[in-house]
Amino acid sequence: PRIVYTKPENGRVYAFRLPQKGISSSARSALTGEHGQWSFETFIYNKKNEFPVSMAREMAASINNPAYSPFVICGRGTCGKTHLLRAIAGSMASVMDSGSIYVGTAAELNALFAENERPGVFKRKMLRYKAIFLDNAQDMAAFPKLQQELVFIADAFKDRKKPFVLA
Repeated sequence: PRIVYTKPENGRVYAFRLPQKGISSSARSALTGEHGQWSFETFIYNKKNEFPVSMAREMAASINNPAYSPFVICGRGTCGKTHLLRAIAGSMASVMDSGSIYVGTAAELNALFAENERPGVFKRKMLRYKAIFLDNAQDMAAFPKLQQELVFIADAFKDRKKPFVLA
């Protein structure tokens, strides 16, 4: 497996190249946290949030034909949006063919967008991923140019039946 880390000024961008028959333990650890802290098994829920968790599990199970794309996880601060996003990413990564997954925040995605000087380069780069997981999507309000690109990418992912998850 090949794991590529890029550290722009705003934070981390993760790009994972997955092996043919699943994900390596180091890549899984990077996605789900130390000792699987961001897995479905470690997410604490009750009747109040049982529905969002079951929807997230359904999304994680629908790799080749996502039931919802884009899949949006929303809620109050500290309610577990990042945890669910990473649980879906880790679950999908463990069974995906060779390909790649993008996991990052809106600020990290904007840093990646700013690095690409030509307009089509960013789109082509993002469309190569098999799944995109974008955290802190509320921060997109600060990046109007990126918003336009992301709408195109989200539409393309929907048309191509590829998972696109926002939290």
